[in-house]
Formats: sequence, structure tokens, C-alpha cells
Amino acid sequence: MEESYAEETLRLKTIPQLKEICKQFKLKVSGTKSQLIERILKRDDIMREKEELKQKKEQEKLNKIHQKNIEKARKAEEKKAKRDEDKKRKKEEKERSREEDRQKKREEYERHSRDWWKRFEERWSGQENGGGGAGSSYSGSYSSGGRSSAFAPSGVLLDAFRFMELDSNTIQAGDVNKAFKKLSLKYHPDKGGSTEQQQKLTQSRELLKSYGYT
Repeated sequence: MEESYAEETLRLKTIPQLKEICKQFKLKVSGTKSQLIERILKRDDIMREKEELKQKKEQEKLNKIHQKNIEKARKAEEKKAKRDEDKKRKKEEKERSREEDRQKKREEYERHSRDWWKRFEERWSGQENGGGGAGSSYSGSYSSGGRSSAFAPSGVLLDAFRFMELDSNTIQAGDVNKAFKKLSLKYHPDKGGSTEQQQKLTQSRELLKSYGYT
């Protein structure tokens, strides 16, 4: 801002000095001392008003920028919150769908397992009554008293552990696959086993894997 003058200061100056000031500010230099002082003071008032108006506009501009930044930050936060919420919802839906699939797979396997064991029990009973020895290969893992528990849904998982010669209390990651490879050499039809044994081995492995055992 250019230099401004107080009325008291101007009155202490001479007319030539006041004219020099008027000339500097491009004001009219003719007139009495009072007129010269009035012109200079009026010019100061005008310059002060312009400066105040300029500062006001600058402050309004800064306020608009500040409000714009606040609004921008708010929208970004809302967008992020919505994105996180959608991501969480999709993750929950995906996990729920997986759990439903796993539950359906367990229920389906248990149903098939019960049907399979029922047919196996009927065949076993028929062979035992006829004096056959087909049941002897299962006698180590399934006693005559234990076979009845295989029909209960709660016993299907335990049957799978027993058939694969695994301990549910000490099983570790990878034991199911190792047992499957080992018993495949024993139960495969080409290795002296039977189709029923190989099928039961595969079903047992799939059941254990559906419960998280590998």
C-alpha cells in the first residue's frame, strides 16, 4: 500500500511540500493549503477502501478454497467408506456362500455315506451269513459292534478317520493326502483291494477335506 498521511502531519507541511505530494499522487496541485490537504486525505480514503476491498476479496477467495477442500475431503471420505463397506459386504457374502457350499457338501456327503454304508452293511451281513470272508479285510478297523455307529451322522466323520487310519486328536496338515496315497496302494482293485474299498477311501478323503483337514 502506498504511503498515507494523517491530517495533523499534513498541516505541518508547507504548501510547496503539499503540492509535491499532490504531484506525486497525480492530484491537482492548485488551490489553498486546506484544499491540498483535503485532496490528499480523500485520496488516502479511496486507497484505503480499495485495499480493504482487495483484502476482503482475497479472504473470500481463501474461504471458498477452504470450503471446497473440506467438501472434497468429505466426499473422498464418504467414497472410501462406501468402498470399504461394499468390500466388506462382498467379502461376507462370499464367505457366507462358501460356508453354505461347504455345508451342502458335508450334508450331501453324509447322506451318500449313510446310503453307501447301508448297502455295505447289507452286503457284509449277507456274506457273513453265507460264510464269506469279504468282511475280514475290514475287521481291523470296524468291529461288528462299531458298524452300527456308522449310520449315525455324528459317526460318519469318525468312520472316515478310522478308515484312513488317522487319529483325530493328533492329525496334522498333509496327513490326509499322505494316508490317501498310502492306502490307495492297499485298496486299489489292481493292488488286491476292491472297488468298494477304493470308493470309500475317496469318500473319506473328500469328507475330511470338506472339514478343513488336508
